[in-house]
Amino acid sequence: MSMPAAITKYWGCLLAVLIGVGPLHGSSYQLTSSTTVPASPSVMATVVHVDGTLKLAVLWRGTPRWYLGRGSRSGSGGGGGTTFWISEQYGDIGIDMSFDTARDIVTLGGSSINVPHGANVLLVDGVGSAAGPQLAASLTVDAGSANTNPTRGSLGPFLSISPQVLAFLLCDDAPARSTPAARAFGYCSDLR
Repeated sequence: MSMPAAITKYWGCLLAVLIGVGPLHGSSYQLTSSTTVPASPSVMATVVHVDGTLKLAVLWRGTPRWYLGRGSRSGSGGGGGTTFWISEQYGDIGIDMSFDTARDIVTLGGSSINVPHGANVLLVDGVGSAAGPQLAASLTVDAGSANTNPTRGSLGPFLSISPQVLAFLLCDDAPARSTPAARAFGYCSDLR
C-alpha cells in the first residue's frame, strides 16, 4: 500500500515538493523531495533527494530569463510508490518531469529516458523552444561534501564540480545577454 502525499510551496521561482512514498521494503517509507530554483539566468535546477541523499539534478536551459515569463507561475507535484512527478508553468513555458526512482527512468514531456546507472545530473536544453526540451547529456557528479539542497544554502560549489555543468549554465555569456538585474538570478556569482 502506498502513501502518496505532497506538500507544494511556490515562492517566485522556487518550487519545493515533498513526497512520502512506500512502503518499499517491509513497512519503511521512502521520502522523496524536490526543489526547483534558478541556477543561472538561462537555467533552472530541479534537485531531487531520496531519503536526504541526492538522487538527481535536472538542469533546464532555455533563453535568458525564460523562467521570468509573463503570465502566471504555478507548480505542482506528487507521487506514489517509487514514482514522483512535477509540473511547473512559467508564463507560457512549462516543464514536466516524472521520475521512477526504482527503475531510474525519467520522462521529460512525452519522452522517457533511462538514466545511466550512477548518473545524477541531467542537462536538458531547449526549454521553451518549438522542439521542446531535449536531453543534452547525463553526468555522474560526485557531490562529496558540497551542499545539494538549495533550501540549505548555495548550490554553487556542487555546480562548479563539473566543467560540463559550468559550461551548460552559460554564466560567462550572461553579461552580454542580459541585464545586471537578470544576472543576479542563480549561482553564477558563486562560481566566479
